[in-house]
Amino acid sequence: MQREHRALFATDADNQVQFVFLRPTDIARNVGTGVLDLGITGQDLLAEAGTSTSTIELLELGFGRSAFSFAAPPGIDSVTELEGLRVATSFPELARQGAAACNTTIGVVRLDGAVETAVELGLADAIADVVETGSSLRAAGLETIGEPILRSQAVLVRGEYLSDSRERSVQVLLHRLRGVLIAREWVMIDYNCPQRFSRKRARLPRALNRRRSPHLTSTIGSRCAPWSAVPKPSQ
Repeated sequence: MQREHRALFATDADNQVQFVFLRPTDIARNVGTGVLDLGITGQDLLAEAGTSTSTIELLELGFGRSAFSFAAPPGIDSVTELEGLRVATSFPELARQGAAACNTTIGVVRLDGAVETAVELGLADAIADVVETGSSLRAAGLETIGEPILRSQAVLVRGEYLSDSRERSVQVLLHRLRGVLIAREWVMIDYNCPQRFSRKRARLPRALNRRRSPHLTSTIGSRCAPWSAVPKPSQ
């Protein structure tokens, strides 16, 4: 794939694919309107863009995890207490939906960034924002309230209508991405152990012994044998 420095376009000539580097919010809109065939963006951005009915979520990618939540100063303990209050957010539609789900009406103050400063600046009484670790909220003297409006992560999405040739290309890319995600779930371990372990697998480390068939390579004139196993990192 060829891409000029800081260029917004890159071309994979071998697979006849053009990549466009856009803001995640623009990706959500452009896939939904058919400008792009595929895109990687956040589930929260898809919901805010209002294109969920015209996009198809193909694969969760496991990064960019976050929760979109209401937050307020101490003393406001539930979403219903936000009734009639000003709520600052960069996601007005999601905020309204979250409040409506609790039979609450809020006044939305739309901001493009630094939402957590809105209460201290007097712009709003509470906020609705993406929360990852919560450190920014705590620094601003805010606490999340209620359950998250939406839990989100990065996803691969496609447009609703594609030609047959592009449909086949999508399936190839999807297969490759799945292969990467599966490969990340496992690690290969190469190690040497005494030859007697090859006859007493019960003495192998438990996680390795759990695998169906660790690979053993014979060596000549050595008391140790090289083994290979593929456990999950958690094991």
